[in-house]
Amino acid sequence: MRAAVPVERDGAARSCSLRLRDDRGVAGVDAWADPLRLSLLVAASATAVCIAVGTPLAWLIARARPPVAQVLSAVSLLPLVLPPTAVGYYLLWILGRQSPTGRFLLDGLGIQLVFTWPGAALAAAVVSLPLYVRTATAGFEQLDEEILLAGRTLVAPWQLFLFVVVPLASPALVAASLIAFARALGEFGATVVVAS
Repeated sequence: MRAAVPVERDGAARSCSLRLRDDRGVAGVDAWADPLRLSLLVAASATAVCIAVGTPLAWLIARARPPVAQVLSAVSLLPLVLPPTAVGYYLLWILGRQSPTGRFLLDGLGIQLVFTWPGAALAAAVVSLPLYVRTATAGFEQLDEEILLAGRTLVAPWQLFLFVVVPLASPALVAASLIAFARALGEFGATVVVAS
């Protein structure tokens, strides 16, 4: 497939033929579309994991008393301060076939995470989680305490969280999700150790 691209050179308009795909597919759409699709799939999956794990964790950090909140916050920030390849190594050590967790996942449940795209998504989620948690925690800490107290008298705790807290904190949660997605999309160190 060829496309004609107008090119201006020396003040004269000319047409330049651009080859978009050759017989081997080297310069074809598949050469760049497949990695892009995989990157978007890994980043979206990692963001979903961050939302599922990070939202309750951020709420817990925002509502916990200082010693507990500080410990949870420090532990959640560990993947951010460790080198990404070290995070990947620890994930490989925990999820590898020789570890008890890896054997249980593979033999007991038939799930192999190492050297697969779900493993890459998990690695990207672990590295992105601190950014999600910090942003979501800041949003939860900004909520009006009077609204939360009024909500506690009217509904069950899970209803308060789903129908009051999450809508009020939704701008922070959306921002946290976008930050986590961007970090997961750009993650290389941990994912290359776990997925390749």
